[in-house]
Amino acid sequence: MSTALTSAGLLGIHALTALHPGAGTALGTVDLPVQRERHTGWPTIAGSALKGILRDACREQISRDANLDALPRHDDRAATDDKPAVVAKREGSGRERANNTIVLNELFGPPTAGSSEFAGAVSVTDARLLAYPVRSLKGVFAWVTCRAVLERYARDAEMGGNEAPPVPADVAPGAAATAKDSPCLIDGAKLLLEEFPFTRDGESADQPAWAIWIANHLLPQGDHYKATRERLLKTLVILSDDDFTHFVKYATEVTARIGLDYETKTVKGGALFYQEFLPTESLFYSVVIVNAARTRQATRSAAALMDSFAGMVAKVPVLQIGGDETTGKGFCSVRLNGGEVMSVESKTTPDQQRAKHAWSAVEEARKDAKGFPKYLGAARKLPVRIMASGLGQAVVYLRAKAAKTKALTTLILHITDWVLKQPPKGELSTPPPGDYDLVKAIIGTDKALSTADDLRRHTAETLAYLLWLNRFCEATGVKEEEVSE
Repeated sequence: MSTALTSAGLLGIHALTALHPGAGTALGTVDLPVQRERHTGWPTIAGSALKGILRDACREQISRDANLDALPRHDDRAATDDKPAVVAKREGSGRERANNTIVLNELFGPPTAGSSEFAGAVSVTDARLLAYPVRSLKGVFAWVTCRAVLERYARDAEMGGNEAPPVPADVAPGAAATAKDSPCLIDGAKLLLEEFPFTRDGESADQPAWAIWIANHLLPQGDHYKATRERLLKTLVILSDDDFTHFVKYATEVTARIGLDYETKTVKGGALFYQEFLPTESLFYSVVIVNAARTRQATRSAAALMDSFAGMVAKVPVLQIGGDETTGKGFCSVRLNGGEVMSVESKTTPDQQRAKHAWSAVEEARKDAKGFPKYLGAARKLPVRIMASGLGQAVVYLRAKAAKTKALTTLILHITDWVLKQPPKGELSTPPPGDYDLVKAIIGTDKALSTADDLRRHTAETLAYLLWLNRFCEATGVKEEEVSE
């Protein structure tokens, strides 16, 4: 790619409301999850969606031009020696007429009917997560990031024509690099993000440079954003890669949605579903590359097109991205700126072992024909409770319900057996573990199993195990009206 023929920039995206860049339906805990990168599990926004949203925003700007009908179109034909000039009819709404103008088509290409004529000049990459808001015991919330994210961002920034600060040093698990005057600090040295404690890294020299760079290059520069920029300087927290990944996987917003019967105003049968949202304040970026015009006239340079594009984006500082626009979701401010370890001997994957253990657990639970519907109901609700309240509260709540229901005790035993012991080849343990073992590990009574890393691992493993357990429970054919807790 020749730099002489292209111009590039970074598009900062800051979520003003909860965001749902949907990935379609899924078979997991959440019916409508957000898009995620396959190799990292980090949330992302598809470049194709972003490009369509940007095209629509630019088209809206062009449609308001007082001289719209005088603007050249891609389907106008200049006069030749043997043919007169042909001027296409200016028909339809303002948006329809703007959709055929050269000024828009140079950037994004002609509409579908003329898409074979030439390609647009704008390339938009998938939006990548840069900083993720996480609840803090003090200071309300912090933006968290990690070395892997910043390392990738520095590389992308260079492609986007910007020079980022040096990649920060590694941060140890359980440590946090943040400003010494951060409002999230407890006694000047500790942080509590969600339910996880962190100790401030005394060597936080990289954090201020990155916070300043992000505030100056990706967030809007108007006075209305001054408080947000200043907050970012003090509350950006650099964590270890694993700590960051845990939060972006398991600290999203999961909302229950229902459909109502129009006549009775009660919930329709089967109309309950769960939808995942990225929280307000999430910060993404995308690399935007603009080539020289590819039309037949090809008169505008890449730099000129970038200036035109940036000017139009600046006039629509808020874009709606993702689903649920009518319920206020996905409004974002924008600024365009010029695995698991396996041994070699293992013949089955960990997921196969989970499946085998879950199958054995369901077969055992079905022996209690009267209690199995309650086992199924509790297993179905548990993943959402873990996502909403954390593993500790979800398991303790289940343990309290299990005092009068043997089937729920059995469910806790099955989860405990897998999560704490992970028996070889997925077999159920004999004798089974105690039903309080998992609770003790979570709340720290058993100090050997009470570190933050352990809690993250237990959470991830419990959710992965419940995915298989619920699939096998559903395959037993228990009628929906029989399911309870």
